[in-house]
This record gives sequence, C-alpha cells and structure tokens, in this order.
Amino acid sequence: MIPYLLLLFMVAASDTVVAAEPAPDPFGQQTRRWLELQRNQAEASPHRDRLLPEATAEAKRRAVESFAHPVPERYIKPDFKE
Repeated sequence: MIPYLLLLFMVAASDTVVAAEPAPDPFGQQTRRWLELQRNQAEASPHRDRLLPEATAEAKRRAVESFAHPVPERYIKPDFKE
C-alpha cells in the first residue's frame, strides 16, 4: 500500500512542477566574444612580429631538408611490442 501511495504522490507532484528555464551559458558567451575580437582584430597589436633573417633562412633550410628523406610505408615498426 505504501509504494502505491508514494507513486500516487510522485505523479501528483510531477504535474505541478514547472520546467525551469535553462541557465545562460557564460562560457559559450565568453568564447564567442573572444572569437569576435580575434575575427575583427579589435585588440590586434600594431607591432608586426617577424623572424630575424637568420631564423627565416634556417626554417626554410629545415623545410627543404625534410623532403630529402623518403616517406616510410609504415610508422610503426613490425617488431614493436607493447
């Protein structure tokens, strides 16, 4: 009898509960604001950040040198054991 009364009470109480509005997503809003700032360059620095000529030459040299090695068929060795 008690389980029946408990079930009856739960059903009656569920009809009177009003669905709550979902809380605003502060993290999503903040992320959208940051993305908008980046998109519009609203907070962009006037300073142009450039590499030194030596660093640029070294980066180009490494990039060209990386093509000197053949691409392996597999990246995992067949004798690799866990």
